[in-house]
Amino acid sequence: MAVRLRQCCCGCSLKEGTIVVGVIFIILSLGALACGVYYKVKFANDYSQKHRAWYNHPEGTE
Repeated sequence: MAVRLRQCCCGCSLKEGTIVVGVIFIILSLGALACGVYYKVKFANDYSQKHRAWYNHPEGTE
């Protein structure tokens, strides 16, 4: 048997609570995406293949 909810846990309507939770998760997701892009750009040169010793001189070719 299904239970129908009419209120969110904070006392607001179920529709308002769903919207609030959705907006919070969208904001957190955009923050995580921005953080990932920032660190990808910041450390792109540090971890690029042209700076790796094994890439420039593979084993057995020196």
